[in-house]
Amino acid sequence: MGGDRRGLLTPWTVGWPIRYPPTAEEVANALRSIFPAATECAHGAHGINVSLTFVPAGSVGTVNVTGASDDAVRDCIVRAVRGGHVPAYTGPPRDANFAL
Repeated sequence: MGGDRRGLLTPWTVGWPIRYPPTAEEVANALRSIFPAATECAHGAHGINVSLTFVPAGSVGTVNVTGASDDAVRDCIVRAVRGGHVPAYTGPPRDANFAL
């Protein structure tokens, strides 16, 4: 009874953290960290909407920018947003958005 469990892979034996998706506070902190750079890219323009997805690794996956005056502004905002992160987690991607 019991047997040899040395080969059993569990989150505890491999050090893989099982963590719930980011909290609203963790997402808000990530957005606050990228907002200044994204705002600088907008050069004072308003009406720009940014939607993004955090992936389980904690990094930003997809980024969509609407309302930017040109491709250079949009690309700058995308680069700024890609610098955001939340703690790595287990679960589906998490969407977020903000306006400039």
